[in-house]
Amino acid sequence: MAQIASFVSKLHPFQPEFKATPVYFNASSHQALVEHHHSDNYLASNEEIPTIDYSLLLSDDTDQRSIALELLGQACEEYGFFYLVNHTMPDDVLNNVLKQVSNYFDPTTIEERMIYGKKGSSDKIRWGLTANDGENREYLKVIAHPKDHVPSDPTILRNIIEEYNQEMRKIVAGLAREISKNLGFDEDYIEKAFNMKSGFDVMAMNLYPPNSKSKGNIGLPNHTDPGFVVTLMQDVNGGLQILSHKGKWINVNIPHHAILI
Repeated sequence: MAQIASFVSKLHPFQPEFKATPVYFNASSHQALVEHHHSDNYLASNEEIPTIDYSLLLSDDTDQRSIALELLGQACEEYGFFYLVNHTMPDDVLNNVLKQVSNYFDPTTIEERMIYGKKGSSDKIRWGLTANDGENREYLKVIAHPKDHVPSDPTILRNIIEEYNQEMRKIVAGLAREISKNLGFDEDYIEKAFNMKSGFDVMAMNLYPPNSKSKGNIGLPNHTDPGFVVTLMQDVNGGLQILSHKGKWINVNIPHHAILI
């Protein structure tokens, strides 16, 4: 499974560490839930995760927009996760980025990727390969904004990541405006509070082996991602679970061309 997660945070290039708490999301309390509700059998419910229609948030119809805004607020407060559909990311960009990321992880070219082997947490490009009981994945993490650090080779991967990140930033900016209004603030409140224009965007590309090859071991243990917004997409469904604010593990099945927020 190839998976792409983009982390958009308020981390400023000159700040030593990230200390902000995401809107609607208390990272420390959520991590406590993660640790408390750890399960060895990874059972989860098939409860429906909210779906937000991005086009309705931008609709000229004030009634539709008001309803969509209310649903967005409920999704943030009650789950902290939702599927975003009818967004502005072109289908060809979504398809191409998954294809090129999958191609990048070609096992015959692993030595070329090892030059980005992890040296420290501040590295702008980091590659890693882990295979043990608690984690099975190959990954590449890139700081994609404000200064691009995408590997120059292969060129096609660099180009598609740049295009993908540009489109995703537009979507996240739109969500920030709508969440700001939902909170009763001016629409640019979050953008300014999180310093989004000069903050870091981190893209994490993960390749998880099929269950048969990992002998049933999990790809990634339960964890809390930092940042204001995390956007995630993957080329196959199954295996991913989220922990709701109520402490319930829920299976994730991302609809076709939807983005998990």
